[in-house]
Amino acid sequence: MYSSKELEDLTASDSHLELAVRSFPAYSVAINERRRTPLVDGWKRRPIVVDGRSFQNPIHLIICLRQLLKASHCAIAVIHESALSLCDEQWANILDCLIKENLLVLTSSDESDVATQLDNYLLLLAYLSGAVILSNFFHVEPLSCAKEWRQLALLQIVPFTFDEDAGIVVDPIGRQRCTSDEWLFSFTNVENAPFTVRPSSEGQFDSLISKLDVPICQAIANE
Repeated sequence: MYSSKELEDLTASDSHLELAVRSFPAYSVAINERRRTPLVDGWKRRPIVVDGRSFQNPIHLIICLRQLLKASHCAIAVIHESALSLCDEQWANILDCLIKENLLVLTSSDESDVATQLDNYLLLLAYLSGAVILSNFFHVEPLSCAKEWRQLALLQIVPFTFDEDAGIVVDPIGRQRCTSDEWLFSFTNVENAPFTVRPSSEGQFDSLISKLDVPICQAIANE
């Protein structure tokens, strides 16, 4: 993971491509060679990264990912590996399922400030892939104090609520005033990222959804 100092003046590099590939293992990651133009392959939906710190209920987390896949977004969840030692059986089962399907990324850090390191990692993913970051734990720094690349990435940090019936609901109060739903969830004509993330096969979303349905149904049956 990267420290704030290392991220001050960021330019995309081979190491960043490797990071993007490791962070989206279920999907296809490629260099976007035509930045600032519409994506040539027509894939315009942003990937979405879910901050696992935002959930107390593991079923809500997996339902959230299912909802995003249903909407044709390449979605993953991110948590720090230290959280695994605190998991109960239900959390462990859900996380095992997500790891098996490459939908969960475990981060690690040698530094004591785990939260800041995780925030930096999420910011980096937002910048590199154009991803929306769904998070209720992210400390948003003032845009005027941030480097240019961080300013764009910070606009993609979105707080939300989880409704039992509606699922994920984006919080309009926390949204930056210049971002619309269209801007947030689709690439517009100039906001393309250094790398694109897209499904690795035509039927991938349907396949992942069917696999996530199994633990969801099991959890509902056990309630």
